[in-house]
Amino acid sequence: MRYCCLAILCLLLFSCQPPEVERFEAFITEAGDTFDVWIRNGTVVDGTGAEAYSADLLIRGTEIIYVGWVDPALMEATEIIDAHQKIIAPGFIDAHAHGD
Repeated sequence: MRYCCLAILCLLLFSCQPPEVERFEAFITEAGDTFDVWIRNGTVVDGTGAEAYSADLLIRGTEIIYVGWVDPALMEATEIIDAHQKIIAPGFIDAHAHGD
């Protein structure tokens, strides 16, 4: 009985895809599979005050169109930037001025 329950549990665990896989597959189906830039392995600080998190970014033209886990087997990118041990953050505006 114990082995039967273990076998069923293993079957259930291995038959389900993690949510990030399903999310990326749905994105690729809708957006296509070719991108201009893939920034991979970075730590994203998005400026909202949320905790930093690991993610990849896909860029097409001048727009970031996807942030999250990426399956390289399902997509192509013209340029790949490895951001390992680097922060990916939105642009900053230096508002410092000496005018009145």
